[in-house]
Amino acid sequence: MPEQEAAAVPPQAKGSWSSFLKSMASFNGDLSSMTAPAFILSTTSLTEFSAYWSEMPRLLTAPAKESDPAKRTMLVLKWFLSTLKQQYASRNEKLGSEKKPLNPFLGELFLGKWEDEEGTTQLVSEQVSHHPPVTAYSIGNEKHGVRLQGYNAQKASFRTTINVKQVGHAILHLDQYNEDYLITFPPLHIEGLITGSPYVELNTNSYIIGSNGFASRIDYSGKGWVSGSKNSLHATVYPHGKEKEKSAVLYTADGSWTDSFVIKDAKKQTVDT
Repeated sequence: MPEQEAAAVPPQAKGSWSSFLKSMASFNGDLSSMTAPAFILSTTSLTEFSAYWSEMPRLLTAPAKESDPAKRTMLVLKWFLSTLKQQYASRNEKLGSEKKPLNPFLGELFLGKWEDEEGTTQLVSEQVSHHPPVTAYSIGNEKHGVRLQGYNAQKASFRTTINVKQVGHAILHLDQYNEDYLITFPPLHIEGLITGSPYVELNTNSYIIGSNGFASRIDYSGKGWVSGSKNSLHATVYPHGKEKEKSAVLYTADGSWTDSFVIKDAKKQTVDT
């Protein structure tokens, strides 16, 4: 029977959830080592999360087909933004709330393959550390000469909510242009703990730094007490060293990483959605 959307803690689990919240408040160390109540546990292993990078091969390979380096950087940004919903919100939509993933055993492998008009895109994901949990992955599309390699780890702490520092990075390589794009990961926190319907909100910013002289900065924000919108983003593409110069911005992206965003050029003309 499929799991139903949970708007709150199940009545039979309220006691264990309250105890769990109290334990987090007094816990010193990485929260990933704590045992969570059964209703908040996922059946998905952390090694499977790497597949979210490559579920849309058309966007992953698009930069390899673009001859202009600034536009390539914009297309890398578009691909990255398109992965965020799957990475951070897909479990909330499918199961009603964010779930704590399974901690993989050391050496656990997850293999994936996507075959479409873009050719074959393959994934190998491996758990390379158990304590702390670290997942490494390699994704490749030979037809277009696109490779993504990286590793992810999380350090979680509790203050007024669960705060997660994402450790690691990914590098996207385009063979045709011998270009690399270094991708950093945004911090995040978990909303909805009191109701037992947790969901992810991304914090502050992250970067995509290209070896071609261009970079992207993505700023994340959420809904505050009196203003703001859930899962909001604002991103810019600019030449290296000109992050703070508004006149140097080549492309912007605005919208929501769980819904839709609009990409515009320096003339404020919409170039992609």
